[in-house]
Amino acid sequence: IPPCGIAGSNPAPATKTLPMSRVSEKPYTVYVLWSPSGRRFYVGISECVTHRLEQHNSGLSRWTSRYCPWKIVFSRQFPNYTEARKFEGLLKKQKSGMGFYKETGLHPGDFHRL
Repeated sequence: IPPCGIAGSNPAPATKTLPMSRVSEKPYTVYVLWSPSGRRFYVGISECVTHRLEQHNSGLSRWTSRYCPWKIVFSRQFPNYTEARKFEGLLKKQKSGMGFYKETGLHPGDFHRL
């Protein structure tokens, strides 16, 4: 696994990638990453989650690079960007509470948070 590069809970983007297209007819995936070393989640949205995970674990983002390696613990595909963005926002708002676990189906006991 390459050194990490993106971590955390959604600060302003610091990646060195091309802007994400927001074509409404394309499917998008909301994903949740977990950093065992940083004991925190990262919620994101992407057209290609596996490629995005590689970016997170390669040091392209200052924020996520602090907590590498990341692993995908949840993903859900949506038919367009708008729907995916709404769900991503919902998860980010609830990340510190039980609503986050309810929406994702993750079990809080599986993640030892700080």
